[in-house]
Amino acid sequence: MTKLHIKLFLFTIVLLSSCSEDDELTYFTISDFSPKNVLTGDRVVIYGENFPEDKRNTIVTVNQIEYAVESVSFDSIVIFVPENATSGNIRVINGKKDALSDDVLSIEKFEIIDFIPNVGFEGDVISIVGNGFTTEKNLLSVEFNGVVAEIGQSNETTILVKVPVGASTGRVTVGYNNVKVTSGYDFKIVDKPDDIGGGGNNASMYLPMENNTFLYQVWDFDENNNRVGQPSVDTVWVDDNINYNGFSSVRVNSRDNRMAQSEITQKYYRASGGQYFADGLTEINLPPFFAEELANEIDWVVMLDLDRTSWEVYRINDISFELPLQGQNVDVRISSDGNARIIGDKRMETLAGRDLEIIEVEYTFNTEITITFGFFPLTQEVNSVTRYWFAEGLGIVKEITFSAEATGQNPLGDFTAPGERFMFRIYE
Repeated sequence: MTKLHIKLFLFTIVLLSSCSEDDELTYFTISDFSPKNVLTGDRVVIYGENFPEDKRNTIVTVNQIEYAVESVSFDSIVIFVPENATSGNIRVINGKKDALSDDVLSIEKFEIIDFIPNVGFEGDVISIVGNGFTTEKNLLSVEFNGVVAEIGQSNETTILVKVPVGASTGRVTVGYNNVKVTSGYDFKIVDKPDDIGGGGNNASMYLPMENNTFLYQVWDFDENNNRVGQPSVDTVWVDDNINYNGFSSVRVNSRDNRMAQSEITQKYYRASGGQYFADGLTEINLPPFFAEELANEIDWVVMLDLDRTSWEVYRINDISFELPLQGQNVDVRISSDGNARIIGDKRMETLAGRDLEIIEVEYTFNTEITITFGFFPLTQEVNSVTRYWFAEGLGIVKEITFSAEATGQNPLGDFTAPGERFMFRIYE
């Protein structure tokens, strides 16, 4: 055999050996990954089969942007989402082999859209609305012009936060996963007036006075919003300086006089600057067993804002939970919002034998509730309108709830009881 033949023979052996080794590599596949919607810095687990357990030579990309690989095993790969990530299919590469996911990894935007209200005092609770937040409030940070604030509650789109002592007018910053976003405009800090009960735009003037007892007539309405039947009578009395949800509040106790042993219902109110707040749990026009599930979403709501003619009372975006019903757990999904506007200017009205200066506010509530029994969803949308009259020193002296308009299937009956409730006597 000549030298040339020997070289050709050896080259052929090497080539066949190389092809044989390559053929022995099993193709790997991506079966799934979790989570599907992520922020930059999040960890994603890719599931599949036959991944080569070779982290150093394993490359993961989305739209040709490489992701940091934390670990690789036979059936999973853990990666981190980089700051420049964009939505797309996940590709795993190792040597000459690669696999592409069927589903798209969606990159959510971490942002502040708005905060409500945009002006207030130290200690006020405001709502920061945005995207990419979390229900784990301890993972979030909020700063008012560089001063760290206390977070009350949070979900994926809303953060309730207290304006910190020492804060000054400036931008609001939210931090999560070592990333910070800043509002597009300033939150304005205003000085508290020395005379809390004095004049000007001070909502505390409209809190009910302590140690007074009021009687209210409660009428039912028919489908045409006319009074029907005979009124019931509520006895109402007020307790001041109650600590509720961390704030000095006024508690309004109410008992139906027709039932001496009936339960006393209680509502809580407080004021700060030009805003009059109510305990959201009792004010959002939802059935109590739904409202209790959403308590963390609707802590305090603004019932009156003397600095604005309209405002958002609250917003709940697609919240899901389980609820025991008829001996089984059912899935419930709720979206709801409330908006308010002041009707006209201040005016004089006569109630309880007194001429009172009234501020009238109209609230529009829009709610969609879906209850799933097994595989059968029942959905109802309800739109309702309520009007409150506020009087200085007396709080809410009249409440009119108009008939709700309901569409879709009705899983649990009406959400409002149309009628009128107004004060007709004061005991001092």
